[in-house]
Amino acid sequence: MNLQDKIRKILHEELDKPKFEKNRDEFIDKVKENIFVTESPNSYTLNYVTFGPAEKIISFNKKTRNIKLLDSRFKKKLELLFPNNEDKIYIIKKLFNTIVTSLKKIEKFDLQEDTNNPIKEKMERLIKQQGLRDVVKMVGVDKVSKILETTPLQLAQDFFLDKTFSIDDFNVNTGGYDFTFEITDIDEEGDDVWYVYAKIGDGSVILMTDEDNEPRDLWNSGLWDEDYWWEIQGEIMEIIYDILLPFVPKNIDIKVEHNLM
Repeated sequence: MNLQDKIRKILHEELDKPKFEKNRDEFIDKVKENIFVTESPNSYTLNYVTFGPAEKIISFNKKTRNIKLLDSRFKKKLELLFPNNEDKIYIIKKLFNTIVTSLKKIEKFDLQEDTNNPIKEKMERLIKQQGLRDVVKMVGVDKVSKILETTPLQLAQDFFLDKTFSIDDFNVNTGGYDFTFEITDIDEEGDDVWYVYAKIGDGSVILMTDEDNEPRDLWNSGLWDEDYWWEIQGEIMEIIYDILLPFVPKNIDIKVEHNLM
């Protein structure tokens, strides 16, 4: 390396450009861990989940092919962290690639079935690569179950029943909770309600009211005698509900019960 190249390298490092680009990419990688794509008749939307309900952050119009950054807490955070317009465009384009990737996977299932590579085999391969829950979130439970020649209820039963999970296995807001669970039964009542029964295993919760922020055992720490136990019961129910939600058709309501109620 000659002197001129060394000077360029030093200047480049002093300007901190590589670090800045790395920060942008680190931000993108962190966001990509918590996003999923949903479809409507006119558009695809990139949704972002951290705490609370999912935010719609980017939309892609099917007809005009336009991409739009939507008003949200995410947009405000993006503008605060990256005030330079060039950086925002860079981040949006990178995130948009996630939509494009999902679109390509979804469009595969709109192809006509042929004898050499039937659509069911394509779906089964994608599930093997991505995991059933992620595919259901991406493509939609009605479409997945139709391609696999089953029902959403059967799909949910096959995925959940007789297995032990940790809530960390799923990309949902868990608050201060950490526990294992089993879904022991999913019953259908009529055409619009599923009853779900969960067995909560070992677990703990960190309460906001505890100054030491130490986890408290869900079974052996006296929580059952506290006035706010009903709130803990409800929050556990909501976590199970969020985990099940991708498998539930839009016209179905789900009622969750568990052994800590």
